[in-house]
Amino acid sequence: MMRRSTLVAAAVLWLVLAGCTRPAPPPASATTTTERGPYQLTLAAAPAEALVGDDITLTITVRTPTGTQVTLPVAEELGNLEAVLVDDPPPLPTEAGLTWRRTFRFVPLLSGPLDIPEVRIRYTSAPTENGVIAPAQDLYGGPLRVLVRSVLTAADDPAQPRDVSGTLVPPEPPVAHSPWFWLIAVGGPLLGGLLIGILAWLLLRWWRRPAPPIAPDVWALAAVDALPLPTEGDRDAARGFYYRLSEIVRLFIEKRFAIAAPEMTTEEFLTTLARSRQPVPFETVGLTDLLHESDIVKYAAALPTRTAAERARATARTFVHAAATAARHAEAAAQRRDRGELEGAA
Repeated sequence: MMRRSTLVAAAVLWLVLAGCTRPAPPPASATTTTERGPYQLTLAAAPAEALVGDDITLTITVRTPTGTQVTLPVAEELGNLEAVLVDDPPPLPTEAGLTWRRTFRFVPLLSGPLDIPEVRIRYTSAPTENGVIAPAQDLYGGPLRVLVRSVLTAADDPAQPRDVSGTLVPPEPPVAHSPWFWLIAVGGPLLGGLLIGILAWLLLRWWRRPAPPIAPDVWALAAVDALPLPTEGDRDAARGFYYRLSEIVRLFIEKRFAIAAPEMTTEEFLTTLARSRQPVPFETVGLTDLLHESDIVKYAAALPTRTAAERARATARTFVHAAATAARHAEAAAQRRDRGELEGAA
């Protein structure tokens, strides 16, 4: 009883293993070989199984002794295959002799078994030692069969074709652009970048431009007006006020009339101002009193009143205004005089 059970289990296991074994893949090519002594003819069709519309290559290979002449078949001798010659190299020398090869290609249009007809080659052996050439002989190979499968599946019905899933649109041909197009496409961005760079440089230069110069009289009047009056009884504030007031007047004269007033003493400054050819109008007594009063406060530690400080500031403002106005009138008169001389010379 146990022996029978063992046999049944072995049979079941063999059936299971046999069912799980995958079928062998189809051969890559269909081949047939014919031999006659040292002569060998081989036909190889690849692939052995193809789809309708696929390329199938047929390679005819002949191996002969050295000195043999072989005539291989042409495409017209392959029946209705409509074959095309794709490769026909010269014979290749080998250790055993020569190898001749010729390759054709054809496209099957119907499914089912496709028979490649028998082919014939003609060869002439090498002459003997006596120079005798043997007559030409024929060697046949084939026929050969390949399997052509349909591209239709089991779900396809030739009477009811499936809907077209989409139209294949051929790619658009490349557009040939003229040289003007490339000139604009390449030169346009370069020119635009150059213009933007120039504009940015001009804007930066305008932003960094120096401030326009302030007229000496405008500066001096603003400085005098901004000068605060000293507090009554504050000796240090009074000394600073007069020091700054006299400095403004001297700097105004230097800027407007090119006289180095800040480096001079009061007496030197007044003497130079009196001898200067520049039209510097000033009230001698008022300007002299202002400068002397400033020296007394700065160096003799006098304590002026607030009223005296206001009077000194008014004197400085009057002097700056009068000197600037007189200078402008003198310059205008000189220009009229020069213009009149030029017109008279003309």
